[in-house]
Amino acid sequence: MISRVAEKLQDQRIGGAYGVTEDDIRWVRALLRTQAEVVVVPPEALIPLTGDPEDDCVLATG
Repeated sequence: MISRVAEKLQDQRIGGAYGVTEDDIRWVRALLRTQAEVVVVPPEALIPLTGDPEDDCVLATG
């Protein structure tokens, strides 16, 4: 998940639109590594809503 967030922040359409720098991305990665909570999503909690299984998994954590 941390890698995917960093990847999206490097994307010109997302990070570029907000002026996200490499330092910002390093800071976000470090923050997530030290402060994020791991949430296990059981398969029965996955409901296809978005058409993207990864997005559905994130929504199931909420």
